[in-house]
This record gives sequence, structure tokens and C-alpha cells, in this order.
Amino acid sequence: MTHHSVVKYHFRPLMIASAVGFICQNTLAQSTPSINDTPFANRPLHLQSESKTTSAGGVKPNVMLFLDDSGSMLENANTGSYRIPELWNTYLGNCTYNQNNLLISRNLLPGNGQQTNPSMGRCLYYYNADIIYYRNKGLPPGPKSFLRPAAQVRMDANINAINEVLTKTGDSVNWHLLTLWGSEFRHLNGGFYNFDNIGTASVGLSAEKARKLVNNMSPIAGTPATERYLKAANVLDHQIKYRCQKNYIVFMSDGEANGGGFPWPGGVYGTQPQWWSQHDSSGPNSGDPGKGVSVFSSKLYNMDMRVGGTDVEGGSWDDPKYPKQNIETITIGYGNGLTPQGRNYLKNAAQPSEGAYFANNASELADAFLKALAKVQTQTPAEAKETSSISTPSVTGSSVADLAAFLTLDTGKWSSELKFYKFSTSGSTAGELLRDGQNNLAPPVPAIYADRRVLVNNGTQKYWLNGSDAKKEDFAILSDKEFKDGFVPWLMRSNKTDEQIELDVAGVTPRTVKKYRKRSAQADDPSRQMGDVLDAPTIALGKDQDNRQEFVITAANDGMLYVFQSTRDPARPYGLKLNYLPAGMQRESADDSITVGKAIHAIAEEGYGKDNVNYPHLYLHNGGLTWGLTAETNGLNQQYVVLATMGQGGRGAYGLTIGGKKRLDGNGNTPAGMNAPESNWLNEVPLWETEKGKDNTLGYTVSKGTLAQVATRWNNGEAVRNKGVHYYAFVANGYKAKNAAVSYESPTLYIYDMLGQEFGTDTTRTSGNISNGNTPGKRIKKISVGGAEGALSSPTVVDVDFDGVIDIAYAGDQFGNLYRFDFRSDPSGWKVNKMYTGIPTQPITSAPAVYRKDGNKYVVIFGTGSDIFEDDRKDMNQQMIMGIHDDLTQDPVNLLSNDSRIAQQAFTSDNKIRKIEVNNFDPKTHSAWRINLEPGAISTSDGRTVASEKVVSKPQMLLSTAYITSRIYEYKETATALPSGATRGNTCFEENSKVETGGTSWLMSIDVRTGAAPTYSSGTVFKGGAENTAGKNLNSISSQGAIIDANKVAPDIEATLPNGDQGDGKASPLTPPGEKGTPPRNDCLAKDAKPNIVVANDSKTALQDNPLDGKRCGDPSLFRASEREIQL
Repeated sequence: MTHHSVVKYHFRPLMIASAVGFICQNTLAQSTPSINDTPFANRPLHLQSESKTTSAGGVKPNVMLFLDDSGSMLENANTGSYRIPELWNTYLGNCTYNQNNLLISRNLLPGNGQQTNPSMGRCLYYYNADIIYYRNKGLPPGPKSFLRPAAQVRMDANINAINEVLTKTGDSVNWHLLTLWGSEFRHLNGGFYNFDNIGTASVGLSAEKARKLVNNMSPIAGTPATERYLKAANVLDHQIKYRCQKNYIVFMSDGEANGGGFPWPGGVYGTQPQWWSQHDSSGPNSGDPGKGVSVFSSKLYNMDMRVGGTDVEGGSWDDPKYPKQNIETITIGYGNGLTPQGRNYLKNAAQPSEGAYFANNASELADAFLKALAKVQTQTPAEAKETSSISTPSVTGSSVADLAAFLTLDTGKWSSELKFYKFSTSGSTAGELLRDGQNNLAPPVPAIYADRRVLVNNGTQKYWLNGSDAKKEDFAILSDKEFKDGFVPWLMRSNKTDEQIELDVAGVTPRTVKKYRKRSAQADDPSRQMGDVLDAPTIALGKDQDNRQEFVITAANDGMLYVFQSTRDPARPYGLKLNYLPAGMQRESADDSITVGKAIHAIAEEGYGKDNVNYPHLYLHNGGLTWGLTAETNGLNQQYVVLATMGQGGRGAYGLTIGGKKRLDGNGNTPAGMNAPESNWLNEVPLWETEKGKDNTLGYTVSKGTLAQVATRWNNGEAVRNKGVHYYAFVANGYKAKNAAVSYESPTLYIYDMLGQEFGTDTTRTSGNISNGNTPGKRIKKISVGGAEGALSSPTVVDVDFDGVIDIAYAGDQFGNLYRFDFRSDPSGWKVNKMYTGIPTQPITSAPAVYRKDGNKYVVIFGTGSDIFEDDRKDMNQQMIMGIHDDLTQDPVNLLSNDSRIAQQAFTSDNKIRKIEVNNFDPKTHSAWRINLEPGAISTSDGRTVASEKVVSKPQMLLSTAYITSRIYEYKETATALPSGATRGNTCFEENSKVETGGTSWLMSIDVRTGAAPTYSSGTVFKGGAENTAGKNLNSISSQGAIIDANKVAPDIEATLPNGDQGDGKASPLTPPGEKGTPPRNDCLAKDAKPNIVVANDSKTALQDNPLDGKRCGDPSLFRASEREIQL
């Protein structure tokens, strides 16, 4: 699969650059919830550029079971001892042959005197006794021709193993059967043997018919394997009907070829008789390389058996898609009595060579058969294959000092890699991506993955995935062996290859994963080490000894959070240390029947992600990530914490302690989170998870949460900051599950206590217990919006007066409304007011931005549009960008969408830049402004659909200018049908459906005070841009912009931004009681600032710089927003 770069996607800070191209199709509704059910499109719309070639059913492979029914198959299945000659008088006639169901009768023959033993094997025909008692005397066969051995013999083990294969594989292959002596036909002769059946093959069998024949097999005579192999090959040759058909001989034998039969004429398949005609085990040819069966098997594998002409459906045998028709040979050697020459005989016969298997006992034989048939099924033509076309890139970024985190995505493996680009930190290029002499981006440096641990939280218990107390039930795995040898090593990317993992569990029953998919040929391949990262941010926090962030964190759709830790090695700056797996998070069920953990096995299945109905791509963890550092409160220690939402993967959120020192520890010596010893991580890292079960009313938590200090006591309109200050997590309710039985609420803001601790200024090291009475994760309050439906978008929480505690929050909803939440009272007085009533076709799906005009006057900026649902791809409804002035001294006025107080701004465009040359905003009559974006249209010339332009990411503020990335999706669907001679379900022909998804993004720049174009004198502008420029065409689907200033990098950034809104970072110190906070200036840039907004384009590098400029002032501390390298 070719790697491409790709855009990030809304709702969260856009932090990665991913490489991908794939298609999105409708998922069929099901009557009961399943792990595949989701209300969302299976794949992001911005990754739907591709063509898809679908097999119209494929052709079943031919499998010839070439089986040994020689006399030595009567030996003990496990010990190899041949006890029957000494005991044959005792066991002769002790069973009755049953040709109807082939089950042995438990009733012994009268007068036998033997007791029934349930462990004894089938009722077998015994040729030696038949000769002695009947045939040599000219008598017809009688009861003493049958015996039921006291212990399981090789023939029984062989029959049992093949029965298991037939049950598991069913009619997915064309079965054919040939034995050495034709004993499978004895049901035609009352259970007795008939020499007329020697060399007779059965072709075109169903699994059930093959089972009836196999169950009749009995040990007969010698082992004329080479001659009979040639017969099997000849029969199979005549069964090759289709150019794409795979063909296999599965040859099982417990011994060496030892004579029997007659030499085949010379010249067969280009051979000579002397190369293979010697069958005796003492002869010089049977085990030598290039002799015996290998003479033919190598020819059959390497030659093209069909040249010129057409197959049964009219397709050319020389079709370049299927250039060669051949036969592969898989061998299974059974029994500990095989000599080295015998092993070589079978090993050399396997073509290709990796198709040789050996088994010493009955259990190993069953396992070998299943592994052999697993190889057959692996190589069956896939139902669908996908090829990338147009890639859609995304900017990456993080607050990693002088580094930008970059994630690739490979849709062949459904995996990502974490890499790091460097920024220049000096000279004229400071703040820009580091380039070489040819102006190409310097190669990124990779992360490492050698030290992984997986911490599982099932909602009630925490454990290590590879520990003794791990629970297979949390992952819907049926057997202990599959869990230990298959699922766990596959998910943990053990030192075994994916192929070896599948081989290790090929014989396991019952199985949950039918076949573990192969992601890479090498166990240590970096592209195998992560699940696919789609839409989750990458965050960086902490400080190590090199003044670089200690931790880099992201989340992947294998259900796990990925925590990388600094290595202090510039060539490999970060290494994976911990995966956190919230296995108990619910998806489409009101109970624990469909959870993230119980869905993970689906991503391990062969074919995953290539069929949107049966094997769709799954989101399992792609929500928002927020980090915080607790405030410095009177010298108390500081802890790094993370708030994570599950995104489209689940209905919930959780909190973790990542590092720092325990805030409760008075002596300052106790490390917290992952800075504690690894043996303590089970208890130190997990803080809390949201509630589970029927009372879980959260939807899919796609939004990004927020962390902030909140005053729970107020006095005369002023926050009491000496006591009652808590550190809260704010989480929007999320999107409704597809399953109507799952509880759900109207747009609601959920508020949780992050740590359960007191943060007031009276708190000191000597305060003793600083618990606030709440347990970590306790839900403090739900603030629901009355009279509305759907999901609340990510909240933007604001500290208006910069005293260290928040005052208000803004959030939109799924149906286009905007709200102000007010926290300027104790919790009983917290309230919400609608400030804009929109229309349902203009959803607000990302967080708004804010601009502080003065202490109590704000502008709230947001865009509308959605691209998470399947219908969004064809949405033609016009979307907009809007700014609303808000006076915090009074309740907001609920503007209607057609209110005359909304100024309508319009842009002109030449397809390169947009301009707003007329400013229609009048502050005397207008309290809001609106810019309508491009509506959707259908091209009459080529049928291409251009969907409406939309905004699905948070505006990024720099002074009074908002930088907003919009998206315009274009797509065209075409399809080709099967030719007239092809039969759906049994054809090599393919149906081609092509979805061409292109489009563009505009990077808008808007003066948020008026909705007009920004100016250098009052805001920031594109450096060197034309006057009145309000946007530039990025010429590809692109990501949200990320504002950087490399001159202001600092590992611990302030959470409170220049406009009072709360981002990731260190919680602000509380203003002492009686004092006022000091708002920073937000009207000019620091003198030495080098601002840049980085976005993605469709280049190979995926990153594009857009230098900015604006009014300067001398104070170097003004540019607080860019103290992070990438604005989150």
C-alpha cells in the first residue's frame, strides 16, 4: 500500500499528518446491535478518494486431499507402537460397521467377552485378518474383518483432523480426494475392501460428501506415494477451470514411499522415468533433493499449466492479473517413526518449501492440517482490494520543543507510525519547518516501540494484558489458548510475526478470530506497531532533562492510548512506554455486551477494513485529548493529568495521571503516574472513567474535553479563591448511538471532578488531607439545554478576569444553536442561555473561538458544517462563518438566523485569494456578522458533485484575526458491470466502482470584530499578502491551521490564553483574595515574534508554511498564545 499524507479532521485539535486513501460506503442497518454498528461514516470523508475493485464472488480454490491409508496407519496415534498384531485376536470382531452415519456401534458382538471402551476408535476394516480368516480360504469377508483398537490409532487421528478441517472450512473450497488404496469406498461394499477402487479419485465434493468418504478410510497395505501423487496431480490438472483459481494438493503420509504400483511413462510434465520410478525407501532417489514426489511438485509449482486460449468464462489464460496457473503442494508428515530420509522425502515434496508440516501425535496432526488449510484460505483471492488515489494531507504539530509530531497511516496494514519533523529555531527561517539545500523538508525522525506495556481497565478492574489475571471475557475471546497465543501477542505486537501468531492458533477451537490478519512480514516492522490514528490529536507534556516535553501521547483505533516517553536520543527522540486500554467503554449497547474491548477482535480479522458491510473499518479510540498541569499552590507538588474522550469509538471519557509528583505528598519526594516505578503504574496512572451500564447517558464523545479550575463559592459576584476551588473536567454529551435502546439526553455539558482535591489559596503543604470530599471522576453536575436535541460540540471555557478560575463557557450543538454557560455562582446557580438559534442544516460541530474586546465584552466566532456522517459527503446546504458580540454583564440576546442585527459580509474570489472589500458591519446597529460560504452544486458537464463548503474545526486566533480552514469536497462516482459471460459468485472478473474525491480548502483570515478582512494595523495578516485578503486557496483538502512561533517555545505552557480561553497547559495561579487578575494585551505581537500558520497540502511532505505578520510592540511577553510551538 502506498503511503500518502492526509488531512486531520474536526472536533479536536489537529495534531497529526496521516497517510491514507480509501472509500466510504453505507453500512447496512441491522436489527440488533453489533460491534460493527455505528451512527457515523465508517471512514472520514476526507479520506474517501480512491478506486475500488470488487471481486464478483471469486472462484473457490481446488484442494486435492491426497491421503495415506497404508497399513502403518494402524499404529498408535501418539506413541507410534504397533500393538495390534499381539492383540488382534482379542479385538477382531469387536464392532459393527455402520455405513449410514459412520459412527461405531457401542455394542460388542455376542460372545466376544470385551467391555465397551468409549475412548476406543472407529470400526476399522483389518485387511490382514480378512486374508487369514476369509479370503485365503475362498470365503467372503466376515465379522473378524473388523476391529476397534483399544487406543486411538493414526487413522483415527487422521480422520478426526480432516473432519475438523472440513467443519471449519466448509464449502469455501472445491474438495477432491484420492487415497493410496481407495479404502474410502468401502461403504459401497458393506464396509469391506475392494481392490477395484485403487487409484479412483473423487472430484467436486462438498464438505459433507468429503466427510463421508474420509470417515470410511482404513489402513490397507504399502505406500506407493510417488505414483499415486502423479495420479492426484493429473486429476487436479483437469479441475483447473478458471484463470484466477488456486490449486493445492495436500499430501498426508506417516511413512516413506516403499513400493507398489507401476512407473509412469517417461516425458510426463517434462520428466524421465529414472528420476522418480524407484519408490523403495532403501533406494537412492526417494529422499534426495530433486527426486521422488519433488520431481513433479516442483514442476507443477513453477510451470504455467495453461498457455493460450480461454477459461470456462471466456477470460484469457494469459490475463496479466493472473499470469500463471499452477499447483502448489502442501505436505504433512505424521508419526515419530519417520526416518530422516522420509522427512526429506516429504519436505522436498512441498512446493513452495514453506508448505511442509510435521506432527508427532494426534494433537499436532490436527494442528498441522488446520495450518495447511489456513495457508489455502489465505491465498484465496480476496473479496475486495483497494488502491489509493488522491491523498489528503494534514498538518501535524505539538508543543514538543522544536519538533512537530507527524503520524502516517497505511491502509494496507491499518496502522500508523509516529515521526517528528524539526523546526528551525534561528536565523531568517526561525519558526519554519527545517529544510535542506534543495528546499525539501528534512527527513523526519521516528519513534521506537521496543518497551510496550498494555494496561487494561474493564471498568471494574485494572490489569496487565499479558498478566496472569488478564480476562479473555473482556475481549470476547472464547478459548484460553487463543487469548494467550493469538489475541494478546497480536495486539501487543510481540516478537512473533503475524504469520507465526496465526500458525500458533490454527488448530485452536473454539476460535473468535477466524484468521489473524497479516500486517507485516517482520515482527519489528515499525509500521506494525500502532493501530491507525484517525482524527485523534497528538499532545506533548512534561519536561525532561533536555528541556523537552517528557511525554507525547496519541490514541489509535486499536482501542488504545499511546504514551511515548523521551529517550534523550536526538535520532530516536521518543519511545513507546505504555498503552492504556479502556476496554469497558460502551459502544452500541446499554449493557457491557458491546464494548471497545469486545470489538477489538474484529480489527484482527483477515479482511478487516476492506468490506464496509462484513469487515468495516472501526473507530475504537479517536476522541479528544486534553492535558493539564496542576497549579503551583503554595509550594504543593504538581501533577500532569490527561483527559481523554473516546470519539467515534465509544460513549465515555477517562482521566489519567501521567507524571509529575504527587500533589498530596508533603515532602515532595513521591513521583506520580509514569514517573513512579512501573510496578506501581496499575494504581498510579488510571484516575477514573465515566460510568458504565444502563445509566450511561453519554453519546459518542467526539468532542474535546476541557480542564479548568472552578470556584464553587462566590461572594457578591466575586469568586472565593481561598477555599472551594476545584479542578474540573468539562465533557460534551456526544452523538446519539444508532441503537435506540441506549439512553441519551439533549445537548448537555457534563462536569467531573478531575482529582477530588482542594486548590484554594489556603491549601498548603501543612494542610494535611487536601481532598475536597469528592472521589476523582465524580460527576459534579449535568447542565442540559432544554428544548433542543442532539450533540453539544466541544466547549470553550473562559476565565474572563484572569483570576485563575473560569467564569463562562461557549458551545454549539448539532442543530446549529449556540449557548453560553455561566459559572459565576455556586454550582446550584450554574445556568445556560441560548445566544443564537440556528437552523438544523447548519450544524456547529467544533468548538468556537473567543476574542476579548475588554473585560466583559467578547466576540464568539464559529463555523458550521459536518463531515462525520455518510450523508455529509453529498450535503449541498450552504454553511457559514459567524461572529457574535456578547456582553457578559447581561444575559445573552437570543439571535435568530434571520435577525436584522446580523451584518452580512461577502467575499469575492479569483480562485486564488478571497477578498472582503466592503465592510457592512455597523457597530451601532449590528451585534453579529455572518459570511456565507460556497453552496453545493452538481456539474452538468461530467456529473461531478461539489458539496457545500463547510467549517469543521475550531478557528485559531492571533490578535483579532481568526484563521479558519474550510473544506469543499468534490466527488464523482462511476461503475463498470460484469461481462455477459460471467456468473456472480463464481468468476474471476471484477466489478470496478470508482469514487474520485478531490476538492480544496480555503484558509480564511477574518477580523473577528467586524467580519471584514483583517489589517496589519489592527490584527495579523498573511505576510506579503494583498490588501483586504480574507482567504487563500490551499489547493487541496487541508487541515485546521496550527499557529507557531518557534521563538517562544516552552515545555510547560500556560493553559490560559490571551483571550482567557482555556487550552492545554499549566493551570494559572489563583489571584490572592482581594486582588484582581491582570489581563494580557492581545492587540500586538512581540517584537521578536515569528508567527506562522502551518497547514497540510497534498505534497509528499504534507506540511505547508504560511508566514504571518502584524502590529508589533516591544514587550516580548505579549505573544502568550505562541508559547507553545503548535497552537492546540
